[in-house]
Amino acid sequence: MTWRTLLRASAFGLSTILGVATTRAEDPIVDISLVTNWQGYLEVRLRPDGPFDGIVSTVLFTIRWDAASDAHLGSVSQPDPAGSYIPISKSDTETDADGFRYQIFSGVGFSPMQWIPTAWEGGQEYTVAIVHIASGSGTFEIVDDAWTEANNGEFFVSLGGFDRTGIIYPDQTVGVTAGTALGLTLDVQPNPTVATATILLASDHARDVQLDLTNAAGQEVWHRRLSGLDGLRRETIDLGGQAAGVYLLRLRADDQVLMRRVIKR
Repeated sequence: MTWRTLLRASAFGLSTILGVATTRAEDPIVDISLVTNWQGYLEVRLRPDGPFDGIVSTVLFTIRWDAASDAHLGSVSQPDPAGSYIPISKSDTETDADGFRYQIFSGVGFSPMQWIPTAWEGGQEYTVAIVHIASGSGTFEIVDDAWTEANNGEFFVSLGGFDRTGIIYPDQTVGVTAGTALGLTLDVQPNPTVATATILLASDHARDVQLDLTNAAGQEVWHRRLSGLDGLRRETIDLGGQAAGVYLLRLRADDQVLMRRVIKR
């Protein structure tokens, strides 16, 4: 029996014991994403496609990065109320394989969200874990690949004991750069957005930076140059007049380039 099967079985049994309604057809599918916050840490975010306030039974995912880097993951913290309805921690230790370094994370929920009380809204992102960088820097991504398949580390979400696994977004080809040696961070909130969004960028020392946003055809639709960025700064971007789709936000500073996908609904 695999780790994923054990998590599914235990979650289903718990929901039955508690007498809480199990997953209905209208309960959401849940996607997952990885971003960096302004402190240079990794944020794991879940995005349900509909409302939910029951038991988040299981969350399982794996973060992958280049084994040649000097990066290692540190402790896991969780914002309220996520730590109450789905406690998440590392599963086993970091493993090097095929040129990559892997760390599996897992969590099993015991309390219905309405008991806290809290609830999800469809289409919104919810940060459920913040993974600190213990040392170094690198480009990180949540993946399903041959290694995760062989080691029970593939992305999995169950609600009320039933599989409601969505996708890893924006996709599995774009990682996020983070770490103690980087000193530069970039985030976009909310993402997806229907109009305006806030760009959060930070630098650990004064430097000139350039921001540009391009559409799927590679055409620049927005840009901004900032002189002497030092610390945290917020910039507002208005996509209200742009077509729905996926855009690419780039931050250039010195010899570093950070990229984020921005989704306009």
